Amino acid sequence: MPKPPLDVAPWRAWLDHVCGALDVDVLLVDPHLVHALTSEVAERWTRAMAPVSAALWGMAGVTDDARAKVVAAAQTAAAVPGGEQDPAAWARFVDDACARLGLDRRLVDELAILDLTRQVAHAGARPVAPVAAFVWGVAMASGGGAGDGGGDAAPEVVMERLRSAVASAPTPATV
Repeated sequence: MPKPPLDVAPWRAWLDHVCGALDVDVLLVDPHLVHALTSEVAERWTRAMAPVSAALWGMAGVTDDARAKVVAAAQTAAAVPGGEQDPAAWARFVDDACARLGLDRRLVDELAILDLTRQVAHAGARPVAPVAAFVWGVAMASGGGAGDGGGDAAPEVVMERLRSAVASAPTPATV
């Protein structure tokens, strides 16, 4: 039985806060589309790489073509049995997706993205955990979301800024 669609209204303050902290245009972030992609990757291959697929899509530009390439990489990964919980298979998925999308593979640390989404989920924001990964990807695509004009921030710096924003973001339970 499919999950009901995410009710974005209670998460609007969280989304505004997190996007604002990374200088990401909140209008670029559609939680329903992010959830649709992550659900498709989870169904076609493995739930473990669903948030990573959201980050890759954000990095590549939020286009139908980029989405299709992420899904194609997941389908290719699914053709190899036993990779659902194998970090080596996850790395091959990211390698393939980055090649298809023209992204620098060195910028994507799938384990750090998974750690981020675990942190978001355990902080009481589970429904928007894949959205946080997507926001990281969009921030990376725009030069790291460096509002101070620094641009091209290292992935680790953007990740730390996002972790900080997530930690201080209001959740529906705190609003």
